[in-house]
Amino acid sequence: MAYTEPTNRNTGYGVTANDWNVFVENDKDFQSRVSSLETNQGTRGSNGAIYTEINSIKSLNTTQNTRLSALESDVDGAQSDIEDLTSTVSSHGSRLTAVETKNTQQDNRITALEDGGGGGGGSGTPAFFKAWISDASKQVVAGSTGLNFRPTASGFSFVEQGGFTVSGEQIFLPSDGIYLVVCQVVLDSLGGTSNSVFGLYATLGGMSGAVNSLCAQEVQYDGNQRFAVAQISATAPLSGTDYLGYRLYSAANRNVRGTGHTAPYGGTFITITRLGGIA
Repeated sequence: MAYTEPTNRNTGYGVTANDWNVFVENDKDFQSRVSSLETNQGTRGSNGAIYTEINSIKSLNTTQNTRLSALESDVDGAQSDIEDLTSTVSSHGSRLTAVETKNTQQDNRITALEDGGGGGGGSGTPAFFKAWISDASKQVVAGSTGLNFRPTASGFSFVEQGGFTVSGEQIFLPSDGIYLVVCQVVLDSLGGTSNSVFGLYATLGGMSGAVNSLCAQEVQYDGNQRFAVAQISATAPLSGTDYLGYRLYSAANRNVRGTGHTAPYGGTFITITRLGGIA
């Protein structure tokens, strides 16, 4: 660009006609574009209604934001309540599971009793054993000899249902379970002697009345010179590997009545009943 001699005291330079013309043309273009914008969009003063609407929208947005914040707070509170409820329900679920487990255990135990037919403990067949003196009488030898039941020996009889087995003095149980044992003795002709102590013992795992008794009773002479009757019983959970026995003791030689006696009073016997299985 060529410059003329300075003519402006502020700048020290003059402006060429060409530069000035370019400036003027640019300014005219700018003014034209501003006019066009005002024509198309309007001035701020002529569009006051629009700006009023914008302000109204802004105010509405502020209100909505306030309500939205309140709603978010409510949602947070509801979420907390839901979490507390979930924890409570989970706790109730654990307690309910424990109750259901106990109910299942009880059902299993009841089923075991029901399946046992009231005494079978699982097979559906009652388990029962009875041995008795079938003779008119048997002698109980004084002192340690006494009289041990031998269900398979002469003068004795027995019946069983459910799997009991007998070996000599030993009565083996068929399976684990809860058993009721009942023993009775009828002693004959006690007389009036002072030495008239006698005892009866249901034994478990041995034949010693003092050591192996499941239940026992020792009786003094009661003054009846004709006979005396005593009975013992016990209920216990026993194993299928256990065996029971029945032992009688007398301080003097005594006879005990059997079912063959003319007045047996039920005779001298032992009964074993399985009441149910062990669940």
